[in-house]
Order: sequence, then structure tokens, then C-alpha cells
Amino acid sequence: MGETSASKADVTGVLPRDWRDDSAWADVAVDYSTIRSGAFEGEQALRVEVTRVSSGQVQLALRNVPMLEDRAIELSFAARSPTGTPIRLRLQQKAPPYRMRWEAVVPVAAEWGRVSRVLPPTVNDNGTQFLIVIEQRGVVDLDAFALRYIDPPEDGRASALTQNLLPVSSFPDGLPAPWLLRDRLVAETNTTETGPTGASALRLISPPRYNAAAFTASILLGFYGTAGVDHTLSLYAKAETPGANMALRMGPPSKPIFKEPFGSYQPVGSEWARYEHTVTLPANEDGYYILQIAITHDTALLIDGLQLEAATRATPPTLTGPAELTLQPAQTKGVFTDDEPLVLRASTLGTIPDGAVLRASIEQIGGRSADLDPIAVPVAGFDRFEVPIGGRIAQRFGSFRVEAWIESADGSPLTRKAEALMMRVRTPRFANERRPESPFGIHWRTGHLSEDEARTAKKLGFNWLRLFSTVAWHSVEVEPGRFDFSRADRDIELLEANHLMGLGIVGTGAPKWYADNPHDYRGWACFAPTDLEPWRRYSEALVQRYRGRMDHFEAWNEPYYPHFFTKTVTPDGVRQIASAERYVEVHRVFKEALDTHNPDAVLAWNTSATAAPQRTLDTIAAGVLDYTDAVSIHEYNGSSAIEDVLIGHAESVREKMGPQADRLPLWNTEGGHGMSQLFNVYRHVPPTLSEDHAVFWANWLCRYYLGSLESGVDKFFLYLIAPNPWWKAGYSVSNVDGRLGPNMAALSNLFWQVDGTRFVERVPRSDGLIALVFASDERRVLVLHRPSGAPDFVDLPKDAERFDLWGNPMSPRRPVGLNLSYVQTSATPAELVRKLAQP
Repeated sequence: MGETSASKADVTGVLPRDWRDDSAWADVAVDYSTIRSGAFEGEQALRVEVTRVSSGQVQLALRNVPMLEDRAIELSFAARSPTGTPIRLRLQQKAPPYRMRWEAVVPVAAEWGRVSRVLPPTVNDNGTQFLIVIEQRGVVDLDAFALRYIDPPEDGRASALTQNLLPVSSFPDGLPAPWLLRDRLVAETNTTETGPTGASALRLISPPRYNAAAFTASILLGFYGTAGVDHTLSLYAKAETPGANMALRMGPPSKPIFKEPFGSYQPVGSEWARYEHTVTLPANEDGYYILQIAITHDTALLIDGLQLEAATRATPPTLTGPAELTLQPAQTKGVFTDDEPLVLRASTLGTIPDGAVLRASIEQIGGRSADLDPIAVPVAGFDRFEVPIGGRIAQRFGSFRVEAWIESADGSPLTRKAEALMMRVRTPRFANERRPESPFGIHWRTGHLSEDEARTAKKLGFNWLRLFSTVAWHSVEVEPGRFDFSRADRDIELLEANHLMGLGIVGTGAPKWYADNPHDYRGWACFAPTDLEPWRRYSEALVQRYRGRMDHFEAWNEPYYPHFFTKTVTPDGVRQIASAERYVEVHRVFKEALDTHNPDAVLAWNTSATAAPQRTLDTIAAGVLDYTDAVSIHEYNGSSAIEDVLIGHAESVREKMGPQADRLPLWNTEGGHGMSQLFNVYRHVPPTLSEDHAVFWANWLCRYYLGSLESGVDKFFLYLIAPNPWWKAGYSVSNVDGRLGPNMAALSNLFWQVDGTRFVERVPRSDGLIALVFASDERRVLVLHRPSGAPDFVDLPKDAERFDLWGNPMSPRRPVGLNLSYVQTSATPAELVRKLAQP
């Protein structure tokens, strides 16, 4: 143990051998001390007390942790925090450029808990260090730290069953998890055509898309490969469309795999043929690789017999074992309401002997698990059958992972393990009603809607969709003066059929013939119109067409950024923003169209008082509020104190609006944590993040919605449900493959608990408890959690019914912890406030 030292930071105390404080660069105050009672194991533990974080963060470093390209790192330690302070774990280079090798956020409870992580193999690097990062004031106790090198976990890197490294080689029931669909590619099993392997072929259909580059419609998969070794992807393919081309790609997710040597482009003929692509995989810090099969837009082709192997040339195609198993939830997107039984569809290929059985287990994310009864498997070469889940797991509601495999009568495996994600939620309170007064909205992709997406959004309890493309000017005016509303009509019909409200963004860029782009700039720029008359014509045509069917609009998305309201682009590629005065003219023209043809409609002005405060003031000074019915803000922030951030932004924009703030409702039409780590709760698919990570963000997203309501925001649209486009971190809150994760199950429960009520107040408490009161004429709802301080009991009304984060009943006397819980009661708001006011 030795004394710590600091320059800029105020660092005091002692640290165990091999550990050092790495916070000298930050404006923080931290004390390290030894606690000698109540340790997790042994006689003492380390206490880290952070009393100031003005800038930067506290970093506790274990230096010299070599990384190996063929060995995983297993780390474990015990942690507790009486203040509920989360920590961030990092493995990064200890010298410039401080390249990040791995990172994870860990919520820490008030009682001791074991933290365990497996870091996948990446690259050989002796210059790395392990960091425990604390980003806010609080106390964290640490004990029993251990780090060791292990063989990589079961992940498909090698298999005793076959040389084929893919989860499946054929697709008898559509595209199973964890394959990812990108750019609206349609992947469906073609039951009328058998591929060369004897299985039904998978049909890939790439619809036309406005201004999209070739080869972006694709299917992707993450896999574990071996650096420095040749890997060959091979498959059968047959074109249905003359001139179809296919791109085969393979490499690290952080590399441009559309370029050589990672990608190859191959024309596909009208007869079945075998295609292959070989890449020597480089070492990479991601620890895993992706493969992609892409096709050109407005084409279709069939594929069969996929194989990935660690080989220089393709060998004859084989299944991934003696047999193959795929799983699909019986309900679209894996969402089951409380009146629908949990059922999976299983599909098999290959040789299955008599006596073979399917074995499966179901695990609730953040909860219990159970084994299912064995199911006899049909012995035919191809068959489908149902796997009923039944009531084997105690918690009825939440997000579930099912893992299944087939084994012979002697217990030997016949297939790899297949996985599926599913969730059970309550039927929304207003499933068959349009709810313009509801605050709950979402972005589902940024393109046009599909029937599945609209239906699932309502099934989860969302009542609003914010639509980027539905009524976007550039996507409807297909040539000067000619409007094609066919796709917009389809989106509006889907909204109506599923009782959804739509918020349409009209301006996401002018059509190119009305824009000032003299250098044919092809980067990210949404040009402001050079002439207001074409904009006026489109505004009037749009408003008249959808009066009474879509009545809520934003004239433009984020017009305070140069790339979203671009005046022009200089020859060297610098985007210049159009003036605030020009924006007000654009906004006014659309408002005049509404006042003339749909005076009951609502037009929101989109701004940001934090990201662009001066632009906000300039636009107000130019008169925008005279043509505005609501003000919308965007707030992306992953803060652990997200409620304070949201309240602060709302107060800031209201202050800038002055007296008009009293008449204009405030919406948050985009928000969330921003760029995420990959959400992934599969066991056998990279990247391997643990379940507590998923539960943490599920709880956090619920707090984001609640914080928006607490800040006085009338509507909030979470951004974004969509596939992560390259199997790496992005803005999506979906699972890594685009399927719905635990956060949607938690949000669905939040909506069921409070939809139809109004926020009343937060009850102030000195013990750190957060208690939010919601009420309607018929019912009262309390939302409880304790982000800081020790878990404790709360005295609730006698008729209280309490529910956990997922909606399962729980004891009213259970301690309040980090995760939200909900209380339904008949007590009046005044009674609740009085009862909860004192700890």
C-alpha cells in the first residue's frame, strides 16, 4: 500500500498494491480508505468516496493488463454502494491515443454483489490498463478483485459437430435470430423453390429506395473468428431479377468491409451456382467479426447452403451439425400480450434418429429461469413443430430468452444451441383507441412503416409515432411539380388501422431541384428550399390531403444544425446553415397552409436550448412563436441523474420563450441515451454483455420517460427502434440484431401503469427515495425507486397493489431499490403526498 498523489485533483488516502489513482488530470476530489468491518470476504475492503466531480471523472487503475488475441479475460470483484453510485469499467491503452479496448456500465446496489465479466479476445497489446471509473459523487466499496486469462466461452469459434461456423446453413422458417436485416431488405422462405441442398431457399427482396447507395440492403451476422487465419464464406445463389448483383463481405465491424480486401462484388445468374469469398481476418479490438450478404436495390435473389469455415477455399457445403434447429416466436417481433400463450416455432433440417428430444430452458432477463419438459422431435428431414412454454416460469411478465437444442437418446448433441427472444406484456389499456392526449411516442426506423412495426408499436402501448419519411417533401415530390403520395397513403392507413397518432416531419430536405447544391455534394446535408413557392404548393397539397387523418406536424427537423438546414456547401465541403430568418419564413408558410386548410392542426417548432442556445434566441427574435402551436426539443443524455437534465432543459427553453411559454405546450420529439453500447442478451452471439447491463438500461429508459413528464413535457418520442446497421453501437435501443430487448418490456409496463393519468408531483424525501404521484379520476399510481441510499421499506396505503419493473405483482413490504416499482391505489393524491412526505 502506498500514498496516492495528485496535481489538479484532490486525491487522498491509500490504495492496495498494484493499483493507482489515474485522476490527476480531472477536477475531482476522492478519498481512498480501508474498511475493516463488513467486508465481502476476508478482513478488509477498499472504500472510494468521491466528494467532487467538477470536470472529468475518478479513475482507479490497474496497470499492465496484457491483452491476447487468443485468450479471453475473466474479471470479477465485489461491489456495493450505499449511495447507489454506478461505475464504468474500461480496458484501454495506458498511453496516447488511449484507444478503448472494452467498456461496460455496472449499476451498484447498496448491498454487496458479485460483478463478473468476460472480455473477448481482441489483439495482442501489452500497453493496456484496467480502469474502474466513477463519474459522480458517492461512495463505492470494492473487494475480492480477481483477473485471469481463460479460453474463450462457447461461441461458435469451433465445433465438434461440423466445420461450418454459422448458426444455421439454411432458413426453413424465415431469418432466425441473431441474423440482422438491414435497409428494409425482406427475407422470407420461398416455399415454392427448393435449393440445391434440398431445403427451401431464402428469398431476399430489396425494395427501391430514394437516393440510396447500392449494396446497402443486406443480412448480417456477428461471429467469432481467428485473427491471421483465412475464412471462407460460400453459398448457393440464384437471381430472380436480371442484372442482380451480390456483395459478400467479412471483417471487423470497425473497418470499411465494403472495400477490398473485405468485400467482393459478384454478378448472380438466373441458375443456381456456388459463390465464395475468402478473407484473412485481421486482429481487431472489437473481439469479433461480421459477415454480410448484400444485394442491389430493386432486385431479388434466392440463397441456400451458407457455410463459413476457417479455410482458404470452400469445401462441399454441410449442415452445421447432423441436424439444424431454428427458433422463431409465434407472435410478430416476439411480443405476446397477457391473453396469448408463449409459444415458439421450431424448424429442423437433417438426420434425426428415433428417440431424439428437444431440450430447452427459459430465462427471464433479470429474474428466474426454468427447464422445459423434453419434446419428442419428428424424424423427418425437414419439419416444423411448436414448443409451448406454458407456465414454467414464475414471473408472468417481462423479457425472456429461450435456449434450445436437440440431442439423441444417449444425450449426445445433434444441433447447435438456438436462441430466441420473446416478451409478455399486458394488453394496453387503450388498445382500440387513438389517444391524442397520450404522451408516449417512439421512432420506428427513419423510413416508411411496415404493418408489423405499426401493429407491434400499439401492442407495446405506444400511442404516437414520429415519422421521418411519411410526409417528407423530398420523398413525395418525385419530380418537379409531380407528387406521389402512394407510400404516404400506406403509412397513414397503417396508423389508422392500428389506432396510432402520427407526428409528421415535413422538411427533412428540399428536393434537389429546389436546393442550392452547385458542387453536387453527396454527404449528409438537408438543404433548405431556395424558393418558397414550391414549398407552399407542397404544404397546401399535403395539408388538404390528410386533414383529419394527420393533424400534427413539425415543419423541419433540427433546423439549428448546418447539416439539417443547409443553405449551401462550399467547394471544400463545408456546410453553411441557412439563417434563422429563413427558417421562420419556411415555418410560416407551412403554418399558413394549416390555418387555411386545417385550422385545428398543430405545428411544432423544433429547437434546442442547450445544443443551440443562440440559434434558439435568434429564431424567437425573428418571430417564430407567432406561427407556432407547440415547441419541441431534443435531448440525448446518458446521465445517471437524467431527470435533472430533462428538467433543466425544459426550464431553459421556457426561459427563452418568455411570456409565450405559458400558452405553448412543450414536447420532446427525440431523445434517449444517444450512442449506445450494443444491447445483446444472447448467450452465444457477440458481443457478450451481461444481463444486468440490459436491465440497467431498461430501468433508465423508463426513468427518461418519467423525467420528461416530470419536467412538464407533454409528449416524448424515444429514438430509436431499429437494427444496429453494422452490428456495432448506434442510436438504436433495440437488441443488436434489431429484435426487441428487455427495455421494451419495461416501457410497455410503464405505459400500462400510468397511461390515462397525469403527473401530479414528486414527493420530496430526505432519505433519497424518489416517489412520483400520478392520478386520474379513477385511480392513483405511485412510482418508486431509490437511486441513492440504502434500500428501505415504504409505508404504503392498505389497498396498495405493487408491481415490479416488468409488471409482475410484488409484496408492498419489499424494500425499494434501484429499479422502478409501481403502486396502484385508490388513495387521493393529497393522502399519498401526506403519507410519503416524511421518511
